[in-house]
Amino acid sequence: MNKTRRDLAKYVRLRTEGYTTNEMQAITDDLLEDILTLAMEGRVVSIKNLGQLRQVTKTPRPGRNPKTKVECIIPARKRLVFSFVPKLTFKERDS
Repeated sequence: MNKTRRDLAKYVRLRTEGYTTNEMQAITDDLLEDILTLAMEGRVVSIKNLGQLRQVTKTPRPGRNPKTKVECIIPARKRLVFSFVPKLTFKERDS
């Protein structure tokens, strides 16, 4: 089940007071944008008790067009990778 930015904003708003849904949506959008910007700059973003978001450079590799069977080189590219904290346990909440 995928969660959206709007779902995250609603979740946080229900646990805080003094913000409307639209205000919380703007706050969470800004936070996520800042995290992605830092990670795309090559910095490691650590989120306590959850994991790390970092940029990884993939090397060029050989590939093949499945339709024409023509071989080509897939160029190098950069990706964002999230690594979860090992042995992370989620506790069920009674509510």
